[in-house]
Amino acid sequence: MREFIAAKIGEGGVPKEFAAAGLDLRPGDAIVVPTEAGERVAEVVADVPSACSSCSGCAVKKSFAAVARVATEEDRRREAIREEREKETFRSCLLKVKEHNLPLKLIKAELDVDLTHAALYFTADERIDFRALVRELSGEFHIRIEMKQVGPRDAAGMVGGFGTCGRPLCCSTFLKKFRPISIKMAKKQNLTLNPSKLSGLCGRLKCCLAYEYD
Repeated sequence: MREFIAAKIGEGGVPKEFAAAGLDLRPGDAIVVPTEAGERVAEVVADVPSACSSCSGCAVKKSFAAVARVATEEDRRREAIREEREKETFRSCLLKVKEHNLPLKLIKAELDVDLTHAALYFTADERIDFRALVRELSGEFHIRIEMKQVGPRDAAGMVGGFGTCGRPLCCSTFLKKFRPISIKMAKKQNLTLNPSKLSGLCGRLKCCLAYEYD
C-alpha cells in the first residue's frame, strides 16, 4: 500500500500529490480531495515515487494534503453538476466580455461546493470596470460573482501545461509562492542567455532558475 498518490481533478487537470490517509488506492480510483474551493472529486493517476515517500523529513512530504475519502456515487453526481455549471459560467462570461469589449483574458471559472458563489479569474494589463459584467452574470445564474485578477505566473498555474523539462509546470503542482527571478540568476549559473530558453509558458523567467542559484 502506497503512502502517497498523485491525482488529477477533471479531464485536463494537472496531477497533484496527496497523502493516501491509509486508503488502499490504485490508478483509476475516484477519491475526494480538499482544495481551496472545497472538496472535489479527483482520479488517482499514479503512485508517488517511493524515493520521496520514504523520506520522513522531506519538506514536500509534509505539505501533502490528505485524501478525504473514496468518492461515493453522490460525490460523483455533485461533481458532475458542479463541472457543468462551471463550464456554463465560463462560456457565458466569455461572451459577455466580448459584448462589453473588455480588455481582459478570462482564465478560469471556479464554483464553491454549494454552487452559490463563483470566482472568475482573469489577467489584464490595465484597470477595468467590470461592474456591468458582474451584474449581468449574477442575474443570469442567481449566484454571487467575484472577479479576481491574477498575474501571468498564477494564470499559468491555473491553466497547467508542461515545461521544456517535460514535466508538469511547477506552478501548477507544488510551487505555491513565487520568488523574484532575475537574469542575474541565469548568468551566475553560466546558462545561455536565450529568452526562448529562459522563459516559461507564462512569458516570464522560469521559476526553476532559483532552485540552484544559492
